[in-house]
Order: sequence, then structure tokens, then C-alpha cells
Amino acid sequence: MSRPTPFELIFADVADELSAIGMASLEGGGDLGDAFASMAEVQRLLQRIEVPELVDGAPEAAAEYLALVYAAARFGAAGKSVLAPSRQALEPMLDRVPAPGVPPVPQNACYLQLPTHWIWAQAAEHGPHEPLDGMFAVASLRGDVTTVVAVLGMRAERGGFTQVTVQAGAAEFEAARTLRRTPPFGPLMDAGASRGFRSVANPAELLTLTHLALLAAGA
Repeated sequence: MSRPTPFELIFADVADELSAIGMASLEGGGDLGDAFASMAEVQRLLQRIEVPELVDGAPEAAAEYLALVYAAARFGAAGKSVLAPSRQALEPMLDRVPAPGVPPVPQNACYLQLPTHWIWAQAAEHGPHEPLDGMFAVASLRGDVTTVVAVLGMRAERGGFTQVTVQAGAAEFEAARTLRRTPPFGPLMDAGASRGFRSVANPAELLTLTHLALLAAGA
């Protein structure tokens, strides 16, 4: 039985609306930027889903909401492509250094669904360790910038999740290749090694994991 994606869990009621936004955004280049943010449909949707207290208390939260809407909209417009690399396929690749350049994203937008409760991350330095459900990966139409929205701690009873967003071009992916810990993706939680856990420690590792997951999924 397949797991629900964040799109299905959070945006089921506005799935068609999001897909339409994603299609419309392609006419403006398909990028996450001022043109997308200023779309009337995007602004109306943000007003419905934002938690005012969160946005008022943490201005960066507004950018995260916008990134999530962008990723979900492009994912919907691309046909809701889900790639689910198995642990058997992905684990041996975690020791690899991916080739230089921006990795291709199938249909320019997909969701990389990871094995459950295997790879963990923190949204903030002193925040809780949460399991990484997966990542939206969205490519600009020029193919030179990738937006990665990582989804942490997602479960149905929570009714939401924690997210971390990174935008990267070739320079950022190249830098990520040189910022690997030893061992790569080593666990950061107590007893994590004995339980077979892996951890993503920083944005560079998130970019590298996204690149490797795309390769493991045959993208």
C-alpha cells in the first residue's frame, strides 16, 4: 500500500486549483520568484493556508509557504510524478560523490519519497530530529535552478509537516559535492548508528541527497 504524498495529505481539497496555478506559472517561465508570488491565484491560496501568528512571528515562514505552494503547484501540473527509490538502491549510493552540474528532474517536477524513518533531519539547529519523508524537486524551465522542498515529520494525525527549502544552481550543487561529512550522512542522533539511521546535517547534504535519490530512482 503506497504512502500518501504531502500533496495528497495537505492539498487534497485544492489539488485542481494548485495544478492550474502550476500550469499558469509555466507561461511566466516556471520559476519561483516575484512573478509567481504576485499571481492573484497564489495570493488567494496563501491567504487560506497561512497561519497568521506563524508568519507574523517568523517572516521567513512566509517564504516557506510560498515555496511549498510553488512546489506543489508545479508537481500537480507535471502529473504528480512520485519517485520512490528503495533503501536497497539508495543506501550504497550515499557514499558516492555525484557528477558536477544540476541534476535533471523528470518532467521538471517530482516528489522523491524516501524509505520511512531511515533518514532524519532538523529544520533548525536546536530543533527536534524528524524523519525525512521526502523532497519535492522542481526544475526551472531553463534547467539551471532546482528548488528542493524537504518534508519532515509528516504523519496523518499531525495534519501537517515541517519543511526546509533550498534553491540551487550549478554552483551550489558543485559546492555541495565538497562539503560531505565522514561518513556521509552519518547519524546525528544518540544510538542512531546502531539503529541504521542516517542524517542530513545541512543544506549541502540535502542537495546531495536529492541528486543521489534522483539517480537511484533512475531519473
